[in-house]
Amino acid sequence: MILFACTSPPPSPPTDAPAVFPCAESGGGPNCSTFYLGWAPGQDERNFPLTVGLPIGESDSTYFSLQVHYNNPNGVSGRVDDSGFTLLYTPKLRQYDAAVLTVGQRAITIPPGAPDFRLQPNVCPSTCTSRLRAPLRLLYSGLHMHTLGRSIVTQHIRNGTELPPVGSKQFYDYNFQSVNPVPLDSSLLLPGDVLVTTCSYDSTSRTNVTKFGEGTADEMCFNFITYYPRDPGFTACMSLDTMAADPRVAFCGNSTTARRVSAAFAELRSVANATRSTRVAAGGNGSVSAAGSSGLSAVAANLSAEPALAPLFRSGALASLQDVSVYGLRRDTH
Repeated sequence: MILFACTSPPPSPPTDAPAVFPCAESGGGPNCSTFYLGWAPGQDERNFPLTVGLPIGESDSTYFSLQVHYNNPNGVSGRVDDSGFTLLYTPKLRQYDAAVLTVGQRAITIPPGAPDFRLQPNVCPSTCTSRLRAPLRLLYSGLHMHTLGRSIVTQHIRNGTELPPVGSKQFYDYNFQSVNPVPLDSSLLLPGDVLVTTCSYDSTSRTNVTKFGEGTADEMCFNFITYYPRDPGFTACMSLDTMAADPRVAFCGNSTTARRVSAAFAELRSVANATRSTRVAAGGNGSVSAAGSSGLSAVAANLSAEPALAPLFRSGALASLQDVSVYGLRRDTH
């Protein structure tokens, strides 16, 4: 279950049969994309320090969208569910607002029959964390994969030195997920720090390729990190292997900037496809430079020069990323 915070009211007043949003999509519907809190199998209650709480009643935390995922592969009928959240509320405003930072990746393509398939490390780079207005105290690590998950770790690197991991599960079990306190020695995220998340999978039970998706039979690779004080502009930080097809580009921002980035890449793809079609019509081979035909497999320097993306690089929503070999990590997939 995921509770998303919304930045505006529902598009229409509630009725006896209100319109719903497609649960197969990420997010909780229009303008409801901020991860507020969640639950997964095996997780228990959690409490914040006495000086920390999730904000409620503000412009971006007055309306919420609850998304509940069901898995019934055998189509069993007659099942009834009454799942939900119990939230403890206090009218006494606490000193610090908490929030959730999402790290990890969506670039997941797992071949069948692999006992230990490891994704490329996904990096939240120093170019992103350098934008932080103040250090962040990391409270809880919520590591999340689906049923093929074997291991997952979020490493914490500062000035080239690796600290204890923010979160790590060497033997992941989908049915026994948990939200764990971040080790004290790694619980302070400073401007310029680097977070690296890596997932591995056991697909020996599958005869088909498994990709990223919301369904239980699909896969994920995320760490939902609860922290304080809240930075409204810092809800996700990850290299854009999926969107840009280039791990040297990273996204750092919130749901609003994510929509801007998605629109900019869509514009770039549209221009690239139009250019290719024009060349084919003129008798050429249809190849395009910079943006590529679909993968946008350009180097980060070229992407930052694209008119659709340049403003996002200047604002810091997109950032060039050093090769992860700088951090002593491998980029190969095996």
